[in-house]
Amino acid sequence: MTRGRAARGVAAGLLLACGALACGGGAPGVIHARLAYSEARGFRVLDVPPGPAARAGLAPEDRIVAIDGEPVRSMSYVEAVGRLRGPAGSEVTLTVVRGDEQRDVVVERAPPRGAGTERPAQTR
Repeated sequence: MTRGRAARGVAAGLLLACGALACGGGAPGVIHARLAYSEARGFRVLDVPPGPAARAGLAPEDRIVAIDGEPVRSMSYVEAVGRLRGPAGSEVTLTVVRGDEQRDVVVERAPPRGAGTERPAQTR
């Protein structure tokens, strides 16, 4: 596995576990979607288990191009992850591209499931 692929796989795993980190303002919350990251394209949705992201309509292969109106390309990875997480019950607006269509999706963050037990996704 190349270094870049390993970094992307770790990034996806960190997104699932990020709710275990202190978010400030109450219990930590996440969107419950498995994501892959690349500097060129931002976040790509890999999987959407039952939970907030699924209820909001996210689907595998969606691309998240903005978080709360800020383009993902203008953010560092750490900043983007920080914007995805927040207090459980708070909302985050994701600008999502699916095929040729772009739309905004509002996701209510929820407490993480099994925080700290998720494994990074392996990209090939």
